[in-house]
Amino acid sequence: MEDIQSNPKSVVYGLWMDGAPTIRYVGMTTSPILTRLRGHRFSARKGKNLPISNWIRKHGEHNLRWTILGSESDLSDLKQLEVDTIGRYRQSGHELLNLTDGGDGVLGWVPSPQERVNRSARMTGAGNPSWGTKSSETGVRNQLTKTGKPGPWAGKKRSPETCAKLSASVTGRRFVIKLNPDKVREIRRLFKEEGMMQTKIAERFEVSPQVVCNVLKGVRWSWVK
Repeated sequence: MEDIQSNPKSVVYGLWMDGAPTIRYVGMTTSPILTRLRGHRFSARKGKNLPISNWIRKHGEHNLRWTILGSESDLSDLKQLEVDTIGRYRQSGHELLNLTDGGDGVLGWVPSPQERVNRSARMTGAGNPSWGTKSSETGVRNQLTKTGKPGPWAGKKRSPETCAKLSASVTGRRFVIKLNPDKVREIRRLFKEEGMMQTKIAERFEVSPQVVCNVLKGVRWSWVK
């Protein structure tokens, strides 16, 4: 793998260290690649506790190398390309430092025990300014923060008639199951045999890219062979 001496943007890129030419991180950027790399180096210098930042500090940012793994002009296609690339590298045995499955989301991220403790501390007790207050009090405070005056429903309870109307407005709604075993098999075939992008598959079957991703990873419809 050779470093590319240009500064492209809207790309999926891979990072490795000089002397160990194995991709350890796959990322996506809509900014020029050199700008994104400066961000990685800055996070490492600031002591950010992320696997990639710890990795850069350990081996030295002067040894950091990069390569372009693909590009897409459309943002949704770029996000899907990152998901596909991370999945492909993980399947081939690369020990990636990525915390998620890509696509600018948190799919695949499992917080560490310490992160769970930190998040709990932020949401409870003194870490949460709303802790111990009623929801109506929180609503009033939030509305005052945004507009400087309380909203029309601040501190009020809905009448039984209003609650009944809200209930009637959603009663009877049903989720439409758009996939079936035959469609699931076709999704797998299009991805594996024809190499179709997950976003394109999603458009064909009128589902979200996340549904297609879950099908391919066996999160949903895993019983279909």
